[in-house]
Parts: sequence; structure tokens; C-alpha cells
Amino acid sequence: MSIDEVIIVENLYKSFPIGGKKTMIINGLSFKLYKYKSLIIKGPSGSGKTTILKLLLGLLEPDAGAVRVLGKDPFREPVRVRQLVGYLPQNPLLIPQLTIWENQLFYLEGRNHKTGKAISYARRIAESLGIEYLLEQYPTSLSSGELKRAELMLALSDKPPLLLLDEPTAMIDSRNVQRVINILTEAKQWAAMVITTHDPRLDVIADKIVELG
Repeated sequence: MSIDEVIIVENLYKSFPIGGKKTMIINGLSFKLYKYKSLIIKGPSGSGKTTILKLLLGLLEPDAGAVRVLGKDPFREPVRVRQLVGYLPQNPLLIPQLTIWENQLFYLEGRNHKTGKAISYARRIAESLGIEYLLEQYPTSLSSGELKRAELMLALSDKPPLLLLDEPTAMIDSRNVQRVINILTEAKQWAAMVITTHDPRLDVIADKIVELG
């Protein structure tokens, strides 16, 4: 693995029991992702887009094949890999008892990045995403699109070398989709990223697009 290879996936397989039988969702997938490059994964619901992100994070174990993320096996070293990855899940994981900003500070503290620089950058992301006025609100008072942008703020805030983003523009209106595109374009200066999406507007930031069946 060279220093420029952020992800290596080789001949990856993953199945799930569906309807009483084993169904192969990921079937022999291979790809590499390099520093400061972005891979967009498209495909219909159930084609395995979210599964790929979970395999990269070590949340799922592959049936066969090899995965290396920043030189590590995410299933055997999941904590270390997750400390180096900014992850935007499909469903928000914000703590409802904390305000958005309290969630942000808790996130940075958990990743040992609660520094003035990271806090300042998080506030700038909030402004860029148009959610600075929501920081003192609680997650339950936000719309789905607002929650998505708040989660994206967390994922970007400590400038991790890899971003795994699951449907980052889902439920976001057109004006704010452009905000997301702008901040992700900027993030390519310091991160590689894998993005799952149905949204063709994100194609402008793709270095490579993979279509799943």
C-alpha cells in the first residue's frame, strides 16, 4: 500500500439472509481510492451502497475479500479506523438531550480534537452550510435536511483524511444542496471521500463514479 492509497478494496463479497435464503449484495467489488480524490457510488435502494460504507468502517465483516483503510483492516482495528474517518450516516446519530453545538463539542472531545482550531473550523462550516442559527437548538426541533447538514458539520469538523458520506444531500433543498457541494469541494483539499448518492448534482465533485446493479 503506497502512502497515496487511502482505501484498497479487493474482491469483496457480502451477503445477507433475505427471505430465508442467502443473498449476495456485494459481489466481487474491487477499487482503490487515493488522497484528495472522491468516489461516488450510485445504485438503486438495496444495491449495497450503505453496506460498502459499513464494511469500510468495520461495522460489518465481509464474507470474503480484503479491505484496507488508511493502511488498516477496519474489522480488526475498528476504533483506530473510525478515529481517522468522518462518517455521515444515513440516519442522524445526534444526541437528542444536547444542543447541536453541544453535540459538536462532544464529538470533538471524543475524537481528542477539541482544540480552538477545530472549534473555529466547525463554526465556519456551520456558516457555510447555513446552520449557524441552529446551533443552540436541539435535534428534535430541526427538519430532516437541517439534521443532515448538522451531521455533516460534525463529520468535517476535525478535517479527517477520509470522509464516508451516506446520501449527504438527501432531504436538502436545492439552495442548500449547493452549500453542501461547495463545502465538499473545499474538503477535497485535505480529504479523500466516498459518497453514496442518488443525486446527479454531486457528480461535479466526483473523480470516479461506480454504478451498482
